[in-house]
Amino acid sequence: MRANQKRIIEVLRGHEGWVDARYLAETLGVTTRSVRNYVRRINEQGGKPIIESSYHGYRLVQDQPVPNASQAAGHDSYGARPQERRADAILRKLISLNSPVSIYDLCDEFFVSDSTIEADLRRVRESIRLFDLSLARSRDTVMLEGSEASKRKLISQLLTAESTGSLFALAGNGIVLEGYDKTSMMNIVSSCLEEHGLRSDDFGCNNVVLHLVIMIDRMRQGMEMPDDGSSEKVFGTSAWNASRDICDAMAKRYDIDIPESEVGYLSLVVASNSRSVDYSFASRTDLTSLIDQRDIELTQRAVSALEHAYYLEPFDSDFIMRVAVHVHSLLQRVEGNVGSHNPLLSKIKEQYPLVYDMAVFFARAITKETGTTLSEDEIAFLAFHIGAYLEMNGPGSELVTATFLYLDYHDLYQIALDRIRAEFKSSLSIVAAESIASYDGSQVPTDLVLSPVEVEVAPTSQLVVLSPILNDADLQAIHKAVTVQAARKRESRALALIKRFLTPDLFTHNLYRDDPTQMIEVLAADCLAKGYVNEGFNDEVLAREEMSPTSFGNRLALPHTMTASANRSFLSVVTNDQAMMWGPHEVNLIMLMGISTSDRKAFRTLFDSLIEVLSDTANVMRLSRCPTYDDFVSQLNEMVGR
Repeated sequence: MRANQKRIIEVLRGHEGWVDARYLAETLGVTTRSVRNYVRRINEQGGKPIIESSYHGYRLVQDQPVPNASQAAGHDSYGARPQERRADAILRKLISLNSPVSIYDLCDEFFVSDSTIEADLRRVRESIRLFDLSLARSRDTVMLEGSEASKRKLISQLLTAESTGSLFALAGNGIVLEGYDKTSMMNIVSSCLEEHGLRSDDFGCNNVVLHLVIMIDRMRQGMEMPDDGSSEKVFGTSAWNASRDICDAMAKRYDIDIPESEVGYLSLVVASNSRSVDYSFASRTDLTSLIDQRDIELTQRAVSALEHAYYLEPFDSDFIMRVAVHVHSLLQRVEGNVGSHNPLLSKIKEQYPLVYDMAVFFARAITKETGTTLSEDEIAFLAFHIGAYLEMNGPGSELVTATFLYLDYHDLYQIALDRIRAEFKSSLSIVAAESIASYDGSQVPTDLVLSPVEVEVAPTSQLVVLSPILNDADLQAIHKAVTVQAARKRESRALALIKRFLTPDLFTHNLYRDDPTQMIEVLAADCLAKGYVNEGFNDEVLAREEMSPTSFGNRLALPHTMTASANRSFLSVVTNDQAMMWGPHEVNLIMLMGISTSDRKAFRTLFDSLIEVLSDTANVMRLSRCPTYDDFVSQLNEMVGR
């Protein structure tokens, strides 16, 4: 199938009911007639129709097998195109062998020429580079070279990359042998940890089980973990003793002998994915006796930098303790070369991009001090902590204002006023409470006017008429009005920022480069030449991009720095008819953001507002087809303000 046919299936799969033809056309950037043609071709290829149509639009036929996104684009079960599929299969073959493979044997196996295999091997080299692995070449043979720990880390990545919303997949992947009972393994791990006074969450247990699967499979293939002395620091600890019991259980179940070197490496995994105490009850003094003082101070500095960069209210001591414990564990994982899989990574990036961006900033602060490189999985775990805290402690945004009017009778209005203030203390500020008899509608207006009778209010205010005796229905009406007004205030601030940040000289239609790095370099150079930024801005943007791509799966890329380093705040915009790859996603709209020191507080409002509007792919596609600056601004203002 062609790309647009694949995209139609992706969009329909994401909706439970009918999808309007115009929405599909907007999303794909084509006409409704083209949508009809694509649907017809999809149904012709499938033998039986998989998409049905009506005056409501289109939807997938229920109970009819639908090709997944990769298969729809000519992919196989590995989720790759032919050349990528071969490279992937070659890599899996090399991992499973401990001896060289002939290039010509690979040619015969895949029915391709030696030049094609050479091209595939170049792809393999690129994919293993980040795992400290390489291809050793000797004449016409090739072999995967590197430590056993690095190979297992690669295997872990391959297993978890194929899992969508689950922990990891085992069946039919060509990486490990089948026959592993993950549920039984999980029970054994949980039991052994508990027996030795260790606590672990679901993610930690999953990581231990994943390691066990890989460990047993590699041992079955005759490849054991050598004893490099890295586990000496945990010898005799609770993690070691629990690992010893786990290995004894696995040895009996799978009829294998597990050497001390494997027990030692497993103990590193257990130590970095569990804890020996419930830290929620520990004071700061207790904490210093349980984890390194270095990790506590490192966390405090990273949290302080995060507060400053994003204009956050100071985090409380409980948050710092919890994150310090997490930082201690993640540094253990990095130092022990132990990976940690987060199956919710993509959801965190797409649904909470600002929180994820804060986690990237926090991770960068840790990297600068320790020299460690944190994976996207680890960054997503940090986002859990930051997002949960911000959700519990409120957004800290500007309150909706209100004027409370009353008909005075023995001061009974005070009961209603006190109840409203208590109910909406974190979202509503009653700046005036006065009798209707003295109310002057021409005075400085508030967002809401709460009144027991109809009164004239300013055009910018919203009237909420309350019952003589305040009831639950009145509170619901106030809540609805507060929500509406809060959204309007955000929209107003966002529109003002967009108007100020967007300029005609930083708008380009149909600018193409081979990759994100080249695109960023071109845009940053243009901003430098026009005085918006100084030397070094380009490197800062690329450093943020290296931590985690700034594409969000909705055809948008929003590259930016992690500090307020621009001379003047701006948005450099590129709208492209044709998509380009940006990390794992295709993008048509690129918005390079620069923030000056005086506008640091505006970053959260602008970033959040843009993501909220542009999370809808149809909006992104509409904007990406804007050929002029005026058209783009008009469309964006309409989207933000509606």
